[in-house]
Amino acid sequence: MDSLADFFKNINDDDQRKQLHDVLDWITERFPHLRLALVNESPMFTDHKTDIIEFNATEGGIVLISKSKGFEQFKDDISAAGYLKTKDSITIPWQKEIDYGLLDEIIAWQVQMNSNTESYWR
Repeated sequence: MDSLADFFKNINDDDQRKQLHDVLDWITERFPHLRLALVNESPMFTDHKTDIIEFNATEGGIVLISKSKGFEQFKDDISAAGYLKTKDSITIPWQKEIDYGLLDEIIAWQVQMNSNTESYWR
């Protein structure tokens, strides 16, 4: 897989493809300083060469992947939204609405936590 276009071609369901595309477009508009790239065959947003948040599409939904503890402080809000959380990921089931307010908080927190990081790893 060489490009984001290839990534999206692998999502067979048109509605699911559009849903994830809309999320990535929203992040690009809301956080214009973040760089969107394909890393490990998944869309990832970075800030000054450090990972902020990564996305993937699974049968179960949109998966957001973060460094350790990247979602911990949001666990109650994540649960209230009906999303599934593990240590390093959140799955937003396809049938759930995207909580853009929560997504905004998570990404803003990640940007702040990585503001002094000059490498991929925190």
